[in-house]
Amino acid sequence: QLRRFRDCRPFEGFGIFFIISAPWFVAVSRAEPEFFRFFFIHEHLERYTSSVHQRKGSPVYFIPVLLLGMFPWVAALFQSLLASGKKLLARAQDYRLTLFLALWAAMIFFFFSVSGSKRPPYILPAIPPLCLLLAKYWDEHWADPARQHRSIFITAAALYAVFATAFALLHFYPILPLAQHPKPGLVPVLILALALGDLFMAWHRNTMRLLFRNLAAFGGLFILVALDSASAMDPLFSRKAQAEVLNRLAAPGDVVSTYHADYDRNCQSLSFYTARRVVIVGDEGELKAGSKLVPDTDIYFPYDEPYLKRYTGSERFFVIINKRRLRKLSELTQGRVYQLDNTPGPLALAGNRPPASY
Repeated sequence: QLRRFRDCRPFEGFGIFFIISAPWFVAVSRAEPEFFRFFFIHEHLERYTSSVHQRKGSPVYFIPVLLLGMFPWVAALFQSLLASGKKLLARAQDYRLTLFLALWAAMIFFFFSVSGSKRPPYILPAIPPLCLLLAKYWDEHWADPARQHRSIFITAAALYAVFATAFALLHFYPILPLAQHPKPGLVPVLILALALGDLFMAWHRNTMRLLFRNLAAFGGLFILVALDSASAMDPLFSRKAQAEVLNRLAAPGDVVSTYHADYDRNCQSLSFYTARRVVIVGDEGELKAGSKLVPDTDIYFPYDEPYLKRYTGSERFFVIINKRRLRKLSELTQGRVYQLDNTPGPLALAGNRPPASY
């Protein structure tokens, strides 16, 4: 339906878009000639067509991401997709809307599945059309008896059971901070209660609307647990706890640094919480291109040798480092590495002075 495309006035729309956005890109490119290649070629074309960012994944990379991202509604996703497929084959009355939503989700999934760089957020634009397909399915079967959709009820109960079991086991093997919820036995019990209620509905003359409420209750429970446990996740996603220790110990002239700590993934919050510039040694990540443009590159993006020379000098240093590298750094600095925190997680805060001297 090309006429529909023309009705959207694409040429006028793109023209307005470029008038608004182009001046900023032109100004930045004039100030930093490397920006054009880095942003448009490296960050878009090369990211998509190559593995330059070392974020490869299999062609089915996004399937578990979608399943987890749509949990617990994924219990009805397969049935809704199957119903959508039947509508398309039968050319049902509203098949054009179903086709549009299916193409919307499929094109995004295919486009990013063949990309050379894959990250979980890339697939987010495919979730709205899948949710709309789910909403159509619920709307069409809202008042249906549960026995007509027993497979959905049983799938939901099985997912609840798996989730409750996994959550319970995490308290014996706490590999995720979410397991540090203050009431460890409460969450699995609540989830299992929802699962039993789900099975009860499946075998009695209840309607799909009750399952909807059941799934919504589980989604709300999961969000509340995640929010209640958010502070326990800081060691994985933030350097806030270590920055608080650092702020208590550091004087104005002290050097704050990261040493091969995968800066762009783990340490970008460090500057925010300390209000200091950070010396970054190795693993610059997304900052690598920009590091070549600043006038004080040698100071803030040094190689290992000059950094270690400064570290073993008279200045007081703080360093965020992977705990597995502590021994190696100690060997390179004649033992001048002192761990200053006991924050859980893979990274440690250390210094080149004993804790008592700070």
